[in-house]
Amino acid sequence: MTFTDKNGKELLFILSPNTLPEPVRNEISNLWSVLEAFVPDVVAQGDHVSAQEGFHAFHFCEYNKYAEKGYGAPSDVHHYDLKGNKYQRQLYVSNDVKKYPDLFQGLAKGLEDTSDYINNRLKTLIPESYDRHNEYLKILPLGGNILSPPFTGMVVNIGVATDAHRDDGDEEYCVVCPFGRHRKGEIVIYELKLVIEVQIFFIFAFLSRNLTHFNLEFEGNRGSVVLQSDRTIKGFAEDRNGWGHTMDEEKD
Repeated sequence: MTFTDKNGKELLFILSPNTLPEPVRNEISNLWSVLEAFVPDVVAQGDHVSAQEGFHAFHFCEYNKYAEKGYGAPSDVHHYDLKGNKYQRQLYVSNDVKKYPDLFQGLAKGLEDTSDYINNRLKTLIPESYDRHNEYLKILPLGGNILSPPFTGMVVNIGVATDAHRDDGDEEYCVVCPFGRHRKGEIVIYELKLVIEVQIFFIFAFLSRNLTHFNLEFEGNRGSVVLQSDRTIKGFAEDRNGWGHTMDEEKD
């Protein structure tokens, strides 16, 4: 199911659970068990009672938003020879990648089929956006992407109940995949006047920085996997965060 604006721009996609391949359904069903294996204390707080006081989120992401920019730097000096921390001029990973490496690897491995499925669906649903973003990913240093394309970040929420918000830092579409045994917890998209009953195996993609969204109270144990990309990464892809003019080009 697809929702568009008056100009035909796709705003929201809801992927039917009836079309999910069996391997994807199995991965989503096993997510709570994966979390229990690595962070049992956190998972124990994933019910609706705990969510009233806040929820826990693991951020496994690659960022560029705080990188030192080189606009105005002299072009006749290599940026390594300029004062400052040269390691802050490129992309970096979130602290949770370093703090919970086993959990990160377990989730990435445990969602391989799901990532492939979402990747293929987005390639079909939004080909122009998909191709444009993939071009950015190809330029990241050392193949840079810590996740499967087309995203550079995965956020895992436990006991999630959010206030109304927009994700200004997201690059175009994000994908949300709820999991766990729960009731209610509907997703609300304010501008579209939609209240979406979200059950397990529902996957949806939407323009999270343009649409105000939140979820209602739920009963049971609820989590969600959010796949997204930092919108400032294109700054590195386009001109190396403003340092491109200071870098030596390789000669043939």
